[in-house]
Amino acid sequence: MKELYRFRQFLAEGKLLKEDQKYYSLLNDLRDEGLLNKSGISGLQSKFNLSKEKAKEIFDEYLEDLKAEQPDAFDFFMKDLAEGKLLKEEVNYHIELLTPEIAFNVESGKLADSPYEFGTEDEIEDGEVDVTTYTDADELDEFVFGRSYNQAKYFEKEHPGLFKVVIK
Repeated sequence: MKELYRFRQFLAEGKLLKEDQKYYSLLNDLRDEGLLNKSGISGLQSKFNLSKEKAKEIFDEYLEDLKAEQPDAFDFFMKDLAEGKLLKEEVNYHIELLTPEIAFNVESGKLADSPYEFGTEDEIEDGEVDVTTYTDADELDEFVFGRSYNQAKYFEKEHPGLFKVVIK
């Protein structure tokens, strides 16, 4: 907690660019929830409509800054990562769809209840917009969430009303 306070103080002093602050704020929240490793890059993509490359670049910069400003917090994160604690998920869960279908925009990483939230019928048919629709919750979990409970919970929070994560 002391590291978190120092990092927020660092942010308040304006040592980061304002644009970076919004990214770092999300990454700090994910770190505090134990979701940084599983949802950091995809969270940046989804929330800020970034490419995977840009999101990875911001994520890597965040880790470098974390190491420089809060070595204890960085060491703790890396120790857990090395021990597999951040990668292991032993939550027995399943997904329940709350809509007949869920559309996933491959480029933006966003979900919606209709593919037409992302483009017109012609754009989708012509392949200008890369959208995959899911009517099977198990397929959504496998292909979008990677069978990751934390990833599913993150998307549930970011896209309320589409599905729910149910612990068995």
